[in-house]
Amino acid sequence: MGHLRPTDETWKWEWLTEIALPLSAAPGAAPWGWIARGWIIDASTGLIAPLTVSGLLETGYEDATFIVMERADDGWLRIRFAPEGSESDAGTAWVPECALAGENVDLHLEMWRDLFLSDRISPLFFRFDVPHVLRSAPGEDGEGLGVIAGDYHLEPLEVAGDWMRVIVKQPSDSCALDVQPVVKRGWVRWRSADQGPWVWYHSRGC
Repeated sequence: MGHLRPTDETWKWEWLTEIALPLSAAPGAAPWGWIARGWIIDASTGLIAPLTVSGLLETGYEDATFIVMERADDGWLRIRFAPEGSESDAGTAWVPECALAGENVDLHLEMWRDLFLSDRISPLFFRFDVPHVLRSAPGEDGEGLGVIAGDYHLEPLEVAGDWMRVIVKQPSDSCALDVQPVVKRGWVRWRSADQGPWVWYHSRGC
């Protein structure tokens, strides 16, 4: 649904060594461990392991953040802190909202929708290299305006639920000044419940 990132955008990867987050198996449950000063501490077993970025997502140039899998009604967030299949509860845990205010670094949840509509990222593309239909309205019943495939990029304009109104440029001119793209506007499906975002961007630029 989004990612957990520092409120202060001047932090890069160093913020991971400045946070202290309690890790619980369920919302409201006592912590079974902690992420503290760059380490994962399992209080139930006494094991201590370094926190690596392998379970995080690069959302900016050398800038990794926690993926937020879901949010409970009382504000608890389930985050991924280690790769799927790791020993610690499949690499996910619940964190209380009150723990996001830290001694040195404050964290907040940024929804994918808000990130994609911001001016901090490069143009979007579909995560899976299969043709997608540009439609005249949000929904599968919207008239097809063309197929998006090959060399292209998407510039988001607005979001309505699982649908995003975009400018499509084919071929992409985001990293080439001598390209004259065909420009269209319409709606694409940008997320689903089982896959999360269908779109992404180049976190390191061109």
